[in-house]
Amino acid sequence: MPYAFSLAFTPSGRRSKKSMRLWGAGMIAAPLVVFFVGCSAYTANLMVQAMQAEATRQCLPPCGSRTARVVTLDWAALVNAAFGSRARKAVEVFLIVELWGYLLSTAVCASMNVAQLLNVSAAPAVAVAVCGAYALTFVPAKVLTKINEGYQIAAMCRTASSFEPTATRLKEMGAHYAFFEMDATDKASVASAFGAAAKQLGPVDVLVYNCGGGGFGISIMDIDPETFKKSFDASCVGALLCSQAVIPGMLAREGGGDFAVKKRGTLIFSSATSAFRGGSGTAQFACGKHALRALSQSIAKEYGKQGIHAVHVRLDCVLDTPGYQKKMPEMYAAHKMGCTDDIAETYFALAQQSPLGWSNEVDIRPFQEGWSC
Repeated sequence: MPYAFSLAFTPSGRRSKKSMRLWGAGMIAAPLVVFFVGCSAYTANLMVQAMQAEATRQCLPPCGSRTARVVTLDWAALVNAAFGSRARKAVEVFLIVELWGYLLSTAVCASMNVAQLLNVSAAPAVAVAVCGAYALTFVPAKVLTKINEGYQIAAMCRTASSFEPTATRLKEMGAHYAFFEMDATDKASVASAFGAAAKQLGPVDVLVYNCGGGGFGISIMDIDPETFKKSFDASCVGALLCSQAVIPGMLAREGGGDFAVKKRGTLIFSSATSAFRGGSGTAQFACGKHALRALSQSIAKEYGKQGIHAVHVRLDCVLDTPGYQKKMPEMYAAHKMGCTDDIAETYFALAQQSPLGWSNEVDIRPFQEGWSC
C-alpha cells in the first residue's frame, strides 16, 4: 500500500463575530469623529470672532501686538458674545455632548484597531498537506515557523512509525501538532482522518496533495497491472478522495482573506513534467500525473467561481530531500536540485493568493535545470 502523509495547520485568520462587531462600530464612529471635529472648528471660529469683537469694543490692541493689557472675560460673557444669551444653555449642553462624543468615538476606534490587529478567530481554519514518504518536504522549518504563529498542525501518516522522524522534527521546532493515521488511497481511512481533524481543529482551509506514485524506469512490457493501479491510486485517486473530503466544508463557509472577494479554500496538487508528456520508461508514473492535472483543472472549472482555488504545480526537478542528497551529493552541492524550503515558500504564497489574481498552473524548477515546454 502506498504511504500517505499529511500536515494540517489551523490559523487564527478569520475575524470572529466580536471583532466584526467592533469593526462595524468603528465604521459608525469614524463619521461621528469627523462631525464633532467640524463642529469644534465652527465653535472655535465663533469664539475667536466673539473675542475679537469684545477686544475691539474694549479698545484692546489687535492680536500679534507686543503691547496688551489683561482683560477678564468670564464664560457667560464669551458665550453671550458669540451666540447670544438665549443660546447659552444650548451651547453648553452641546459642548458637553461633544466632549463625551470625542471620548466614545476614540474608544470605539481604538477597539476597532485592536480587533483588526489581533484578528482573533473563534472558528479557525485547517490546512492539510498530503505527502509521500519524505514527510516534511513541503513543510520545512521556516514555513513551520510561520504556521506555528497562530496555526495548529495535524499530521496524518499511514503508520505512526513512518511519522516518527517527522514527529521528532516537529518537537524540535516547538510546533503544536496532532497525529492521525491515514492511507490516502483508502476512502474509509481518508474519511476517518479528515473527520477526526475537522472535529478537533475545524474545517479544512487549504489542501496540499503531494503523493508521488512512483513507476520511473519501467518499460511498457514490464509494467504489472496491479502495481500500475496502485501507482495511479497514489497519484490521482487519493487526490480525488482528499478533495471530496474538504470541498463540502469549504463551500459551507463564507470564506476569508483580506480580498475584495472572499476565498473559501485552496487545493494545491504537487505534480511533475510527466503530467504534460510521457517518455520512455515513464508510462506508469505519467498516466497518474496526467490524470492528476485533469482533476485539478476540473476542480478549478467547477468550483473556482465559488471561491475555491485549485492549483496544479509542475515540479520539474529533482528535490533536495535527504535521500537524494545522499544519492546525488555532487548534484546537490552544485545547486542543481530544487530547494524544498524555497518551494515551500511558493506553496505558502499560493494559499495566500487573492481570487482576483490567483494561479491555476505553476511551474517550479531550479535555475540550472535544463527544460523545455
